[in-house]
Amino acid sequence: LAAAHTTGAHAVTVFFFFNVHAALAMLNHSPYDVEFGALGIRYSVANHEMHHRKFTVNYAQYCMWYDHAAKTYADYEGPSEKSQL
Repeated sequence: LAAAHTTGAHAVTVFFFFNVHAALAMLNHSPYDVEFGALGIRYSVANHEMHHRKFTVNYAQYCMWYDHAAKTYADYEGPSEKSQL
């Protein structure tokens, strides 16, 4: 409720905002290859995975606009085919 009071946003909006960001952060650090786009924003777990492989690229969690602007974006480097389990 403190965040809702501080920002002036409705408590449900703050709840939704934090839950969406928590879900995306969990996906970013999961072994699943999740990728989708909406409203011109492309989300990909592989983008953030590159940050864990090379610590000087892909600082953003969800949207790579700032990485493109700062020239710190790197395409995913991984196996060309998904491994068979």
